Amino acid sequence: MADCRGHVFTKKTFHLPAYCHNCTNLLWGVVTQGNFCTVCNYIAHESCLKKPGISPCHSLAASLIKNPVSHCWSDPVRIRNQRCCNVCRKRIDGRTFSVTCEICHYYTHVDCIPSAVADCKEIATYHPGKLVDSVHHEHHWREGNLRPGAVCYACVKPCWTTDCLAGFRCEWCGITAHATCRSQIPYECDFGILGPIYLPPHAVSIPRTGVPMESIIGVQVRRKENAAPRSTSIEFRGGESKTKTKDIEDEMYEIEKKLEDRNEELVKVYDGDASYLKHRSFTVKVPGGVKNETLISTILQSLNISQSAENFYLTDAYGLNEPILEDPNPMKNVTRLGGKKPAVFLRLKQDSHGGLVRVYPGRLQTDIPFCVVSVDRKSTAKDLIVESLTRFGFTSHNSTDYRLSQLLLEPGVTERVLDFDEKPLDILKNIGQESLRQMELMRFYLQLKQDPHGPNIALFIGNLPSNLSQRTYENILMTFLGEDCRFTTIGPIYYEHGSLVIMYNDTKIAVNALYLLRSAQYEQKHLLVMLLPNIDPAMVPAETQPLLVFVNVKSGGCQGLSLISSFRKLLNPYQIFDLGNGGPLPGLYVFRHIRDYKILVCGGDGTIGWVLQCLDNVGQDSECSSPPCAIVPLGTGNDLARVLKWGAGYNGSDEPIQLLEDVIEAEKIRLDRWTVVIHHEDRADGRPIHVPNSVGMSEDNTQIFVMNNYFGIGIDADLCLAFHKAREKNPERFNSRIGNKIEYLNVGLRKIIHPPCKNLQHGVRLEVDGKIVVLPQLEGLIILNILRYSVRNITNKIINYTYYLFLVGGQELNHGDEIAMKNNFLHQITGMVC
Repeated sequence: MADCRGHVFTKKTFHLPAYCHNCTNLLWGVVTQGNFCTVCNYIAHESCLKKPGISPCHSLAASLIKNPVSHCWSDPVRIRNQRCCNVCRKRIDGRTFSVTCEICHYYTHVDCIPSAVADCKEIATYHPGKLVDSVHHEHHWREGNLRPGAVCYACVKPCWTTDCLAGFRCEWCGITAHATCRSQIPYECDFGILGPIYLPPHAVSIPRTGVPMESIIGVQVRRKENAAPRSTSIEFRGGESKTKTKDIEDEMYEIEKKLEDRNEELVKVYDGDASYLKHRSFTVKVPGGVKNETLISTILQSLNISQSAENFYLTDAYGLNEPILEDPNPMKNVTRLGGKKPAVFLRLKQDSHGGLVRVYPGRLQTDIPFCVVSVDRKSTAKDLIVESLTRFGFTSHNSTDYRLSQLLLEPGVTERVLDFDEKPLDILKNIGQESLRQMELMRFYLQLKQDPHGPNIALFIGNLPSNLSQRTYENILMTFLGEDCRFTTIGPIYYEHGSLVIMYNDTKIAVNALYLLRSAQYEQKHLLVMLLPNIDPAMVPAETQPLLVFVNVKSGGCQGLSLISSFRKLLNPYQIFDLGNGGPLPGLYVFRHIRDYKILVCGGDGTIGWVLQCLDNVGQDSECSSPPCAIVPLGTGNDLARVLKWGAGYNGSDEPIQLLEDVIEAEKIRLDRWTVVIHHEDRADGRPIHVPNSVGMSEDNTQIFVMNNYFGIGIDADLCLAFHKAREKNPERFNSRIGNKIEYLNVGLRKIIHPPCKNLQHGVRLEVDGKIVVLPQLEGLIILNILRYSVRNITNKIINYTYYLFLVGGQELNHGDEIAMKNNFLHQITGMVC
C-alpha cells in the first residue's frame, strides 16, 4: 500500500511488542496488528494513518527540504543511552557503532549514514536587503529521542517515549510536541528561554563551500579512515529490504552453498562508475528466476531513488563491453568469475531528446517548493533561469540578476555556480554515469547574483612568529599562496600573538588559499587556518545580547569536550569557540562589530586571564570594548570563580542549559585589574638574582602584564611553573581535577625537600606607597587582588613562610581591615565581571 508521505506500507504481524510511531501506543491484536513501511520501518495503526503528523519516509524526505544543510558527525561510538536511529527508526544499542550530529539532535547508525537526510539546522541564513523586523524564524522540528519527562507544548501531556522514534522537538527553542499537536503550535520560533543570548542565524553569513562543517566550527573529531572498503548487503524478501554493512570480501563458501539450496544467489550491484572504482557495492540476495523490473525496483528502493524502474536497466559488470541483461531470466547469462560473486551495473536510460530537472528557489520569497522544467540537449543554464523565474512567478525580473547553482548533497553539501552556457542535461547525465544516488540528490538552485555573504571572506591565520612586521607576514604567506591565491587585504594583525586575518572577495580563491595554508609549515609548525563567518550587527535585535562562548577543553577535568558539544546544540555553533583552535582571537574578531554582547569563559583562572588579555589587545578596535564575562569553572583551583560565586568547579551535575540560564540572570560587578611591571635587577656584586617566576623576561629585562587574581614571586611561582611544564609534556595524564591536585601535591613535596627560594627576603625589597615594608623570613611573596588564593580564604590563616599582600584601591590592607573588607566585598559580589 503506497502512502502520500512516501511510505510503502504493508500489513504486518508483529511477534514482539511494537508501538505506533504516531501515537506511541502499543499495537494490539493477534495477527496484522498494524502497518509497516518496508523502506524506513515506520509503524502505525490503521486509524493513525488518517491523522495529521505522519513523518515522511526518508526516501521522500530529502526532496522536501528547501535548503539542505549537511550534518556534522561525531566520532563513531557505542551509545548506551536509549536512543533510536533517525534513519531506520530502530533502537541504537551498545552493540553497534553510531554517530550523532554535533549541531542538532540527529542520531543514526554508522551503516545508515548514507541514507541520512541533510536537514541539519540552518545556522547562517543572512539575506541582503532584509530588515531585522521583517525576519520570521520558523521552528526546526526533529523527530524522536526526547528527554525523559518532556511534555507537549500544545496539550501539556507527556510526549516522550523510549519505545520508538516518536514525538518532536524544536532544535531552536527546545519545545516538544506530539506528532498530531504540531499543527496547533504557531510556526514562528523565538528561541525560547535562550533568546536573550542567542546569535540569530539571520545575522550570520558564510559561503557554502566544500569545506566540511567540522572544519569550520572547529569540531575536534579523530576519524579513522577505514582502510578496507565496505559494501552494503540488501536482503531480498518479498519486496522488503534490510540493510547491513559487510566487508567487501565474498561470502563464505558455506553460506553460498545454503543459498544455492534455496535457489538464491548473492549479486553485487554498482550504481555507477565511481562506486565501481571505489569498490562500494550493494549486495543483493536474488531469488532464482527474478524479473528485471522486480530486481531493479528493489535496488532503487535501497538507494532511495524515487524514479520509476522503467527508466533504468542492468548490465553485466564483468562482461565484455558491459552487455545488457534482459528478461525472462536476466541473471542466467551474467558473467561468473571464479571465486567471485556476479556483479551488475544499474544504469540510467539515456533519452536523446531531453529530460526533466527540478529547480529549487533557495531563499527566494515564494511559496512554491520547487518547479520541474523540461530541458533538452540545447538547453543552457540561462534558459533554465528564464523558465524557472516564470514558474516561480517572477515574470518581471531580469534573468541577468540571477544565477543557477548546482548543489551536491553527498557526502556533504557543496555548491558550484554554473556559467550561463553550461548544459544542465549534460551535467545530470554525467553525474548519473558516476553515481545514480548522487544524481538523485543533486539539485539546481535559483539565486540572486548578489552574494549573501558579502564581498569579503575572512581567513584567520595563526601559529606565525610573533612581533614581525606586516611586510614580513605578507612575504611569508605569499610564499605558500602564490599569485593565483593572493589575498585582497591583510589585517588586523595581532603582532603579540603571531596571528592575523586576510580577506578575499572570491569564494573559490579563498577556499584554495585555505587548503594551501593548512598544508603549510613555517619554522616546523603547521599554520592554523580558519574560515570565519560574518555577522551583520544590524540584524541582531536590540533586546538580544549574543553570548560569545570560549571553552578550554584541556582545563581541569577535561570536561570541556562534552560541554562544548552541548553548547553547540543549544546555541548557534558560530558563537561557540574552542580555545584549542586559535585561542580567543577568532571569536573576538567575529563579534567585533556587535555593540552589546556577553562572554562565557569555560576554563580555569588561567583561561579567564587569557581571554581578558586578548580582549585588552583587540577591545579598542571593537564596538564593545568591555563586554561582561561569566565563568564556568573547569580548572583545578578556580579561585576567581569561587569569589564571583560561579562555584568551586563544574562537575557535570548541572545541565548545560541551566548554566546558560544563570548567565542570563547574573548581574554585573566590576573587577580591579592591575598592571604589573617587572624589572630584573642585579646584585651589588654584579651577579644576577635568580628568582623563579612564570613570566618570561624580554631582552631589556622588563615585562609588563595584567594581574587578575594574584601575582606571586618565589615558591608558588616555581611550583606553578613546574606543574605547567609537566602538563605540557604529558597532557594525557592531566585529565581530572583530583589528579591535577595530586600532581600539585607531588611537586610541592619535592619543593619542600629541595627548597628553591629559601630566604627570599634577602633578595626582595617591598615598597608600598613609598614606604619600605620589613619582610620576615619567607620563601614566597603573594600580591592578591581577590580574597582567595589556592582554594583558601586568605582571612582564615597565613601560610608559613609566605607573605600575603592584599590590594584594594592601591593600598596595603592589615589583618583587621581584611575581615571587614571581606564581608563588604562578598556582600557586593553578584556574578558577572566586567
